Amino acid sequence: TLVARCSCTTEQGGAEAKSFALGSSLSGDSEVLRYSLKAFGKLLQPREPKRVEVALIGFGRTGTTSMVAALDLLGYTIQHDDSLFEVSDLHGRLAAKDDTFTIDHFVQECGNRGFDGIFFYSDEFIEWAARTENVKVLLTKRDSGKKWAESWLVIAPNVDSLSSRPFIWFKTVRDLLPGYFELIYKHISTQGQPEKYKDMDTLAAAHDAHLVKVRKMVPRDRLLEFNVKEG
Repeated sequence: TLVARCSCTTEQGGAEAKSFALGSSLSGDSEVLRYSLKAFGKLLQPREPKRVEVALIGFGRTGTTSMVAALDLLGYTIQHDDSLFEVSDLHGRLAAKDDTFTIDHFVQECGNRGFDGIFFYSDEFIEWAARTENVKVLLTKRDSGKKWAESWLVIAPNVDSLSSRPFIWFKTVRDLLPGYFELIYKHISTQGQPEKYKDMDTLAAAHDAHLVKVRKMVPRDRLLEFNVKEG
């Protein structure tokens, strides 16, 4: 059993200190727990506002972390996994049916929080990237849909953990569940067949269909496709 005490400062409606005691058995939930502790325990530092000019729209598990590290060396600040909890409220508003918050508002607010790049691959974010001039669009990919599915299946059960205790106790997780975790894990990765989110063939087909869709939507002169194996 791991018992941890973490503190998290958020910028949602002003600085808000939160601390929690967390007990969990490190079995299949170990990756989710490690990820959550890292995110919750990170002290958020204020950043200067920026204009979003990079859209990273490849599926997770396609080398996006390596791509973000490379972009960091070039001076970009990409909103990616480690900073996801900094924008949890924005994803919550984006998913809320009774909120007028649009993808344009989402991007603007990410920029206000100091990000000049965003990792997200919902249809509406891809559409935003496709229609917004001067935005560089990066499409990371695996060698094949099957290769990606094999990798994705390692983490696919994580969404079940996140919708369970203790994670569901936290508002940041509740904000992220419908419009981020469930959207990505159960809908985008299955082409709208959420009951097949652990099915190899369904996942493989979704990866390949995503590549085709992005190529059709994004102007070729602003799209860079990258396989992390290319170095």
